[in-house]
Amino acid sequence: MNSKQNLQQASYSIGVVSRLTGISAHCLRMWERRHGLGPSRRTEGGQREYSKVDLDHLFLVKQLVDSGMRIKDIAALPQKTLTLISNKPANESIEVSQSFNTVVIGKDFTQLFNKHPNRYPALAVEFPAVSVEQWLNT
Repeated sequence: MNSKQNLQQASYSIGVVSRLTGISAHCLRMWERRHGLGPSRRTEGGQREYSKVDLDHLFLVKQLVDSGMRIKDIAALPQKTLTLISNKPANESIEVSQSFNTVVIGKDFTQLFNKHPNRYPALAVEFPAVSVEQWLNT
């Protein structure tokens, strides 16, 4: 095997991946268990070995999670799809360039948005303290 092949097959321990991505080792293990976001291989002793491809994928996943997306919504998506969603290379952060204003009417919607205020970072929401009927009559 030549040195070029060695570089392509580099592997990273969970500790190194944690330091490089900013994702705790505990979180990496949890994402692996819950969402299948584990390393592509393990040693004979069972230790995780992350490849460069795994590392790049985790950088992109973390970028999207940090931007407000839920891990369960993006964990199963392939890297190509995640890249399209982010419209940015995996090592750049996402900036919200446009926000949307909306009015949420109704108790259930208001409770949903109040419960998850950071889920939609580009959405500016107003919550009038009126019922749907009152709002429609104004």
